Amino acid sequence: MTKTGLIPDDLLQNIQKGDSILFFGADKPLPYSDAPLSHPQLAQNLARKYGLPLGKNWAETAQNYLNQNPTDRHGLLSFLRAHNSGPQVKPGPIHQAIAAAGFRAIVSAWYDDVLEETLQKAGYRVNQVVRDRQIPFATQGEREVIVVKLYGSLRDPDSLKCSTWDEDDLMGQLNRKLELVNYFWTIRPPLFVGFDLLQEMPRRLYVNASANMEDLMRRTYAIWPDDLTELRAYWQQKNVQFHQSEATTFLQSLATQLSTATSGRAPTRYRVTRAPYKFLDYYDTQDADIFCGRETERQIVTRLALTPPRLLTLFGPSGAGKTSLLLAGVVPNLQAEAYQHVYVRALDDPLPALRKAVAARAGKTDWQVGNDLSAFLQVMLDESDRLLIIMDQFEELFLRVGSRVRQQFFAEVAAVIETPTREVRFLLSLREDYLPHLDEARSVLPDILGHSYRLHPLDRGDARVAITEPAARASVTVAIALVDALVGTEGRDGGVGGDLVEEKGQVPPAVLQIVLHRLYQDALPQGSPADGPPPPGVTLTLDAYRAIQYRRVEDGREILLRGTEAILAEYVSQAIALLPQLQQADGTLLRANPVLARELLKVMVTSQATKAALTQADMAAWLEADGVIQLADEADHLQLTCTRQGLEQVRLVRSFERDGIAYYELAHDYLATEIGSWLDEAEKKTRLARELLQRALDNWHQAELLIQPEILALIQERHTALKRLTEEEVVLLFRSALAVEGSAALWFSRAQALGVDVTAIARKGLIHRNYRNRVAAVAVMIQLGEPFAYDLIPLLVDEYPQVRVAAIHALEQMWPDLGWHQHLVHECYVPAGPFVMGDDTGSDNEKPVHEVDVAAFYIGKYPVTNMAYQRYMDDIGRAWQFPQGREQHPVVNMRWYDARDYAVWAGMRLLTEAEWEKAATWKVDGNNALGLQGNSGEMVPKRTKPQGRKLRYPWGDTFDANRCNTEESGPIDTTSVRDYSSQGDSPFGVADMVGNVWEWTSTLFRNYPYDAADGREDPAGNSNRVLRGGSYINNQSSARGGYRHFYEPDHNDGNYGFRCGVRSVQKFHPNDISSSTK
Repeated sequence: MTKTGLIPDDLLQNIQKGDSILFFGADKPLPYSDAPLSHPQLAQNLARKYGLPLGKNWAETAQNYLNQNPTDRHGLLSFLRAHNSGPQVKPGPIHQAIAAAGFRAIVSAWYDDVLEETLQKAGYRVNQVVRDRQIPFATQGEREVIVVKLYGSLRDPDSLKCSTWDEDDLMGQLNRKLELVNYFWTIRPPLFVGFDLLQEMPRRLYVNASANMEDLMRRTYAIWPDDLTELRAYWQQKNVQFHQSEATTFLQSLATQLSTATSGRAPTRYRVTRAPYKFLDYYDTQDADIFCGRETERQIVTRLALTPPRLLTLFGPSGAGKTSLLLAGVVPNLQAEAYQHVYVRALDDPLPALRKAVAARAGKTDWQVGNDLSAFLQVMLDESDRLLIIMDQFEELFLRVGSRVRQQFFAEVAAVIETPTREVRFLLSLREDYLPHLDEARSVLPDILGHSYRLHPLDRGDARVAITEPAARASVTVAIALVDALVGTEGRDGGVGGDLVEEKGQVPPAVLQIVLHRLYQDALPQGSPADGPPPPGVTLTLDAYRAIQYRRVEDGREILLRGTEAILAEYVSQAIALLPQLQQADGTLLRANPVLARELLKVMVTSQATKAALTQADMAAWLEADGVIQLADEADHLQLTCTRQGLEQVRLVRSFERDGIAYYELAHDYLATEIGSWLDEAEKKTRLARELLQRALDNWHQAELLIQPEILALIQERHTALKRLTEEEVVLLFRSALAVEGSAALWFSRAQALGVDVTAIARKGLIHRNYRNRVAAVAVMIQLGEPFAYDLIPLLVDEYPQVRVAAIHALEQMWPDLGWHQHLVHECYVPAGPFVMGDDTGSDNEKPVHEVDVAAFYIGKYPVTNMAYQRYMDDIGRAWQFPQGREQHPVVNMRWYDARDYAVWAGMRLLTEAEWEKAATWKVDGNNALGLQGNSGEMVPKRTKPQGRKLRYPWGDTFDANRCNTEESGPIDTTSVRDYSSQGDSPFGVADMVGNVWEWTSTLFRNYPYDAADGREDPAGNSNRVLRGGSYINNQSSARGGYRHFYEPDHNDGNYGFRCGVRSVQKFHPNDISSSTK
């Protein structure tokens, strides 16, 4: 390069495009007398004035001053002000050249505000960033510039960075300060002037500014007046092009060439030959020439979309114009920067939709290539491609898609962002009331809410532009008086008045378009086509606006509306009223039906008053379910088609295509709010039920998850309104209902009516990998009856207690003679009847001996083991681990609350102390007798004395250390729950009842006699709970079946465990004896 100041073509062309960034260093003095001092000049002057060491840089010199004067930072700041502010400091040629060059972002190392003052005089609005991320993007426009003050500003003394400690602090802030200008580095080559690139600060600036854009290898230009040999050697590995020149000379040459390049170019003037307003249609890419009033937002969103972290969330209220901003504002900007884009709607699983859109953009058909989204994009895109994926109306993901599908989508997007193999970015656009739903993605996409932009409705100024500029481009006149009437007048305090202005001075774009479209239509000469070129002389006037009237009857009174209120009140009803007059292309009547139109519009609204995208088949199904049409009637189908076409003609409905299928939706979100108000509460609940069912079906497809009980209850509440369900939907409802007590009968009958083989479903469910599905399958077997009882026998040995309990209760009903008890492995049956509780030879709290009547129940054969407890912890998602090799040892260190929670999860409960003692010590003698008793004459057990005898230990009346794990047995540690079985089993076959571990019971400790009704079985009580059975560190006295121990429920110990039980549900068991408590 030469020293003549000629500008590299690439740099010149990029600066001409706008949005360029300048790094303006203070490492070289400015060559004029009234200039602010550079950093070397400041260091030299400060050192000479206070006798500090010479030859140091500015930060070191300032630190030396503070070391010498540790309490006089004010003196240092006074020195800075004296040399960089006041009337003696004036702008010079370099500041004028920078202003003329039109940089949109400047990172300045200067303390003074001379450059900012020069920019302001040149007509720029300056957003000065002094502190960390101080100024947002919210106010930038075409004549605005961001100035990042690296070392602070003299206007804010606390912001100034001077010493080496300050510089260290600044280094830590660089990333966040430069976030505001990363966008400019991304799309344009940056220019460094006045920075000595051999010093640490400019090196750190380069590294920090380019850290997130290394894959782009954006070229950097650097201007330096001295010899470049050492600089080029140092930077040879980086994409930096040096130019040897004085900074002022170079920038003046740049400004001159920019002026020369643009002086012969006529300013861009749009001329359009179509209607200037879009009514309720969104603005598409081809409408960029009439999309006005969003100039600031289109630049902001483009910048944010192209800056880290590669994911931007755009949100705003319904009707704010998000789709229009993206398609008519952002997309043209992307095209100017050689960015490709794909536009995707999340109507169902978003990943296939996204893949198909990208493949179509690449001109390829194999959209299923690659195991995940990252691999797919690597195949579809070249290394030089740059792509923005726009996911619009993203709230549909939460309305139409199940949680598993969403989780998979978020995970694959996160993988693309975290380990990019291609230059791919994402933009999610959604209604702001759905913003909280994005929280479910934050575990994998932490910036999904942080890197976002809220699109507000138009302010008064932008609304004026949206009214007048499209009209001017179409040669249509809008009277200023009309503009003032619609959006008010601007003023210092934000403006006043305006029929369309809502709270905070905002104008909803949808309402504005409705009103403008009506005024434009009224202003057209009779016979002029509404969508044709505007004829000469079309003028929108205040008088015409004021003349619009609409009479509405409310509560028997006629109300006269005018202007905006009249237009908004009548536009939907007027459009529907026009339907009978509409014609087809051949001039014949379309035969659209207004009554059907209202019903059709209602089915195009979700339960949340958002748009629903439907095929015509979907519409027909909904309308039939509502009793409006008959699917078998061809005349109804024809009328539906004609009415839908009519709604398209009057622009209440729009169509789009997805995978070759036509979808239809309301023309605008604003319509969804209006039409949603037509729905009564019952209709809203029916829509919600169908939406929930669709999401549940997605979850079933993804992971075979049943419908959650609370969701099933909402759907079942509207079952009569859900008249047309597919076989797949009914089967899922049937499967899910099986898991909820008392809710299967309805879906069982509907499934049978559809010819579903419910037997096959249930049998397949019995071997399903998910234990909850196995439980659900047991429930249907009960309804199928006794012939299917044998199918349940294998479930009695299932590893999950919930499944065993379900099978036990089902078999009690299907096989009432209890012959299946021989197959019990993990549970033992204890029949109903009285037994003798307590021990007169024991402690006082074991007395008096008394009779207690106990209902039939099942008890776990063994205490709950480590392996069983591990399954529980895994299922509830909590980390837990037991010592290796102790799978069949009883779980220990259990609080009563831990034992209770496990039992609830297992579908069981803790045993009462009476149940525990009966299972451990009672031996039934003889045959039980039955007799008729009671007014109803039903067979019930006779009331009789206890038939059996009480044992001191589970095996008999003599202690035997070989039958249990107590202190006398020797291990002094837990053992496998099977080690002392069967020699130590109780008469009911229960193992390990004494020794090994104490077992929590459900009972609060109270004196005898035992009475379950006296409050001792209160689950909410927080006093001592009873433990039974002794342990490996206790002797034989605590191994007696009548021995009672107790402790606080939140206490645990290395010898505290538990076992569970469950009550029998059979009303009467053969061979059972019951008696009243004595």
